[in-house]
Amino acid sequence: MPRTALLIRCDTDDADRIRTEAEKERRTISAYVLQNVNKMLDVDDRLGAIGNSQELRRVLGKEPGTGPRTAILVRCDDVDAERIRDGAKRRAVALNTFVIQSLKRAWKV
Repeated sequence: MPRTALLIRCDTDDADRIRTEAEKERRTISAYVLQNVNKMLDVDDRLGAIGNSQELRRVLGKEPGTGPRTAILVRCDDVDAERIRDGAKRRAVALNTFVIQSLKRAWKV
């Protein structure tokens, strides 16, 4: 299966949290991010068109903080990468915003 990589830009605080949570679960960063984003996508697929897309864009489209920035490299299959890109496109937000907000929603749960 062909592989690719997604470069996710985020705040340093978010990157530290991703590393910490991945370590707690004894997963690689890529596996941790993919597991949580795929959960979000599964819920989204089940809901389908039920939710208000304007509301989702408003919630997910918030601007990132102005603090220091970094990037996380997520290696995944082409299929997973395309699914994540489609999810971001459905919400009309940047890929980075979609992934980070998906993780933040998982952290709240």
